[in-house]
Amino acid sequence: MTAPAINTNLFLYLLSAGRAYLDDIRMVVGTNADTGTNLLVNGDFEDPVLTNGWIVASIYSGSRITNSPTVDGQAASGTNCLLLVGSSAGSGNTAAIQQPWALTNPPGTVYTVSFSYLP
Repeated sequence: MTAPAINTNLFLYLLSAGRAYLDDIRMVVGTNADTGTNLLVNGDFEDPVLTNGWIVASIYSGSRITNSPTVDGQAASGTNCLLLVGSSAGSGNTAAIQQPWALTNPPGTVYTVSFSYLP
């Protein structure tokens, strides 16, 4: 008998109103960051459509994929990153930017999330 896949979400949110730049969000199986296949869709934000893979709550409607804000114009990789803009504190589910993904590995599998940010 096979157990059904358990759906879960990765949430991005701020603890108060504000903004931050995020790039190269990766979730991989194991304990080594950046080793293995990224389980997230558009975690590098090179696709200019934020809703490709991500669900955006209304308090984050000002968020967008943009060019890198750094002086040299380089994002952590590629040329784009996410400008996360929150009008109030986030908390998950209906107050975040989230990406649903199906857990297809056995229970007890270890995952590592890594990312780059600029406050």
